[in-house]
Amino acid sequence: MTPTVTVIVAARNERERLPRCIDALRRQTFGRTQFEIVVVNDGSSDGTREWALAQDDLQTLCVDEADPYRARNAGAAKSDAALLAFTDAHCTAAPNWLERLCAAFADEHVGVATGRLGYRDDASALVRLYGYHHATKMAFIQRRGIEQARFGHAANLAVRRSLFDACGGFRALPLPGDTDLLQRIHTHHPQTLVHYEPTAVVNRQSTRSLRDLLHNTIRHARLNHRLAAAGKFRTLTLQERRAVFAACRREYALSALDCAALAGTLAMTTLAYNGARWQRRRSA
Repeated sequence: MTPTVTVIVAARNERERLPRCIDALRRQTFGRTQFEIVVVNDGSSDGTREWALAQDDLQTLCVDEADPYRARNAGAAKSDAALLAFTDAHCTAAPNWLERLCAAFADEHVGVATGRLGYRDDASALVRLYGYHHATKMAFIQRRGIEQARFGHAANLAVRRSLFDACGGFRALPLPGDTDLLQRIHTHHPQTLVHYEPTAVVNRQSTRSLRDLLHNTIRHARLNHRLAAAGKFRTLTLQERRAVFAACRREYALSALDCAALAGTLAMTTLAYNGARWQRRRSA
């Protein structure tokens, strides 16, 4: 029996965190016979490969791509399922993650579903506030239909296999393959809907502190620069950002102190983002 969904997990030197990721997938409320798990071991040297190969309920593909997007493409090529779902070895999915993400495809017009990114239980208060704002921003972009500002995360993404193949899968680094895929789908298949599902949650175990958050921001800025330079991606305007902040404050009933802390965190991440983009343009 061909499974309905293939969950593809990219892993490179993730021996410590991969077991937690897989355990969370094993506990999904989505019927276990309806999905398979493919771990793509991308040239690991820390025992990730050996651990994955020892698991009877996983398919393990060993590649040496040194690129997570190419690795994910290799995992997709191994699948015959109608839906492809992606997450990362440093993430843990909520028990109903796959069920909620796949429910979006009941609408035949939906080609891609993205979910909410959360953070580990012991993440700092600033990181948790940033997570609230991030979720509010994704919902705002969907509600307003701002396609050029839409972004994706390969740690929490599902796509119809036929659409993934038609678009040629992910493109490799240094492009942000996940956001680039959404932008290409909008360009070449404008009738296809991209659905954001806030109840489909994946938590990043690799992000705990403000320092981690800034590191991720700088990395994303350097990748997004290429899309922005080609006119295929934009950040929100000041007016739009103000609307997102106000919506976040209302939705999560943030106190004045919370708002001040969130504003400071957003200021720091914005400076880090713009600084990384400026450095990228200068070195180009």
